[in-house]
Amino acid sequence: MPDAVRLALTDPAQLGVHDAPVLLGYGLGGAVLARLPQGHPLAPKLLPQRFTLMARHMRVRAALIPLLTAWAQAGIRAVLMKGFASAEFVYSDPSERFYGDVDVLIDERDAVRAVRVAQNLRWTDDGLVDVPSHWTHEVAHLYSPDREVRMDVHRHVARRLLGTTLKVKRATWHLWHSAQPAHLGSAPVWLPDPRDQVLMLALTRGWSAESGRLKPADPLDLTQMYARYSLTDAQVLDRAATLGCLQTMRATLRACRAAALEERATKRQIRRNALLDLNIMPIERVTGRIQRLPSLLKDVVAVLPDALRVRRAIARGGDPRELPARWTLAPARQPNIVAVARAMRGTNWALRLVYPGGATCVPRSLTRYAALCRAGVPVTFVSGVRRSDTGIEGHAWIELPYPLDNDYGEPQARTLYRELFRHAAQEGKERQSRRPLTGRGEQHS
Repeated sequence: MPDAVRLALTDPAQLGVHDAPVLLGYGLGGAVLARLPQGHPLAPKLLPQRFTLMARHMRVRAALIPLLTAWAQAGIRAVLMKGFASAEFVYSDPSERFYGDVDVLIDERDAVRAVRVAQNLRWTDDGLVDVPSHWTHEVAHLYSPDREVRMDVHRHVARRLLGTTLKVKRATWHLWHSAQPAHLGSAPVWLPDPRDQVLMLALTRGWSAESGRLKPADPLDLTQMYARYSLTDAQVLDRAATLGCLQTMRATLRACRAAALEERATKRQIRRNALLDLNIMPIERVTGRIQRLPSLLKDVVAVLPDALRVRRAIARGGDPRELPARWTLAPARQPNIVAVARAMRGTNWALRLVYPGGATCVPRSLTRYAALCRAGVPVTFVSGVRRSDTGIEGHAWIELPYPLDNDYGEPQARTLYRELFRHAAQEGKERQSRRPLTGRGEQHS
């Protein structure tokens, strides 16, 4: 079990000042602060984050209300789910629930129209809605005009695995038709049935890409939802049977209440029970992977030379600021949203092969940078530093052009580290020389 999940399940009175970095790193400052005994020495460390989270939630809320109002006026029904919905409607203090994106469920037939309405309000999308063949459980990603908010627009409650389409659609149908009307300020919205809000924990962790891994907020959400709606296990499990996720929910309940359960045991338990609900034999999951193997191999083979080149370059040493310049931006051959997904998939597997023990931030970021350059996606390599308890700590990451940038697992890099340098991908000299002349000078960073 990750340290942050374990700390979330620990009696706050037993926490110490030394636990602050992990708590703050996972956005648990407000949640733990609310449960600390008066005068606890950890409180001053957590208080600033509580104010930060509250201020951010109010900004997110203010950005959402006009969009959700416009959707309602256009006849587009939006069901708020997961983190933001919990912070706003379940917790008495929104600062107790950290979240990243805002998740909404809509009818997929409204997807294109929903994006167009958002664009009229100066929201931006990443182009996924225009490539239906690449829709997963999500059909669009929207970004507010000030980039404060990223909204993931869902058509299903969980990612479909091989052979699970009907079961995922069934769970989605029940949640959709049991949703209850509510208001976010002046905006009419919908919320899942209280029992379904709990079930989303199981569906998100067991039926989706999380693969059984709990997040720090999960046990806190469970406690808050039970208290807010006066729920019992019997009510939740009865509803889980209706949605077809009974075994997954049982495993999730046990995991969220077992502070001593190790992460590997948690994942194994939830995965096993999810297979029972989905009627998937392990061999079927293997079959699904085999079917995807040719496409995956193509992506890995495309990236592997770059991963090896990065490894050799780092081994030779020298100024790391010069390394990104070794790759130039290739011509784009497919929509950016598709190119990014395939490049990142190939990179993840190539890194496993080249660095069996795990790649550190520099080779990981450089390999991602190289793969995205080759795919024709304008990407930026960034390096920064921060002061930690052990001294000066460096870090490297990549940034994609807005609105493609989702930070790839490092949403706090910009705020945690002071930037030292950045290198934006540039076109090769041959491509630049073939450009038609224009009346304006062009700048390249």
